[in-house]
Amino acid sequence: MAIEGSPWLGQILKYLPNLVHLDIVGNDVDEASSCSVREAFESEGAFTNLTSLKLSHNPIGDKGMQEMAMGLGGTCLQHVLSSYV
Repeated sequence: MAIEGSPWLGQILKYLPNLVHLDIVGNDVDEASSCSVREAFESEGAFTNLTSLKLSHNPIGDKGMQEMAMGLGGTCLQHVLSSYV
């Protein structure tokens, strides 16, 4: 049985709070995974340097994109690439 999505992604991101560019293109990030990514983005003082986020070719969907967007308020994001999500 295959594991759906990328449940590990949010956990890994918690250890990388100073990222400037995040490219998770084609990593099977789905709606459930986007919740864990949002939690990582919302960590206190984390991702304040994030300027670029690439999400293309992931089955995120509308609700997953909304989840992630809610966690990005503390960033200085300038570029988002999200085709085929």
